[in-house]
Amino acid sequence: MLLRRAVLRATAACALIIATASMAAAQSNQSLWDKIQSSGTLVCGAMASNPLGSWKIGPDQYAGYEINFCNQVAHDLAPAMGKPITVQFHEITWSSVVLELQSGRIDLFPSMSITEQRKQALDMSEPVLMLDECLVNRRGVPSHPNWSDYSTPSMRIATVIGTSDAQAVHDLAPNATILGFKELAEASLAVQAGRADAFGTSIIVCLDTAKRAPEVFGDIVVPKPGRPLPSSAGMRRDSDHRFFNWMNDWATKARASGLNRKLLIDAIRQGGLDPSKLPANIAF
Repeated sequence: MLLRRAVLRATAACALIIATASMAAAQSNQSLWDKIQSSGTLVCGAMASNPLGSWKIGPDQYAGYEINFCNQVAHDLAPAMGKPITVQFHEITWSSVVLELQSGRIDLFPSMSITEQRKQALDMSEPVLMLDECLVNRRGVPSHPNWSDYSTPSMRIATVIGTSDAQAVHDLAPNATILGFKELAEASLAVQAGRADAFGTSIIVCLDTAKRAPEVFGDIVVPKPGRPLPSSAGMRRDSDHRFFNWMNDWATKARASGLNRKLLIDAIRQGGLDPSKLPANIAF
């Protein structure tokens, strides 16, 4: 009897696994447009602590410009789909985002740097934002108008290894002493400890870094020549491209109208930052 019960339990468990796998397979074979339309839900990626992009404010609740973008996309998508579209957030990390999109666990992540590797793995929309490269200096370090002024061995610039921001600093200030760190917090601490003179990253992270340690960090500088990096919406590839084409059109119109800038400024305020601290020579 005990053996029979064990067999029945094992059989039921196997059936559940097969059913779940079948459901996942069916979902991955369904186009993104049909999946979102049939469910009435847009599943977006969110991060627990991604400065100004998204951060956790409660159980299954997030704030940030990635969150603002997803809510706006769902609102604007509803007329095209002929029904209300709600947003569901699924927590991810930078290391998992591509797999989360490819597997269909999330439908959209609206803030990814466009790289050749990502373009081979995903569909990437037209830029949602253009994010300038900046430096946030340690207090007392002079600010300069040009990247060439920072491209000297005496200037120590902290970066985060493996990011497009780090590559931009290498390209724009090749003669600087560039220090690579695995995590954003480590790069920030290097400046605070006096081991680096500035932190080179995107304008969003510069703002957040300066706010977290105002007694250490001084000016935020966007040197010339500007090198804004495109931030794109990523989604899995599917058969009909209806959602991809819709997102491309949305991203282009939202940037042209200034909607995306407004959504970003709203997130800057949500994060307790002052938008007037943004350098005048950036446009997003």
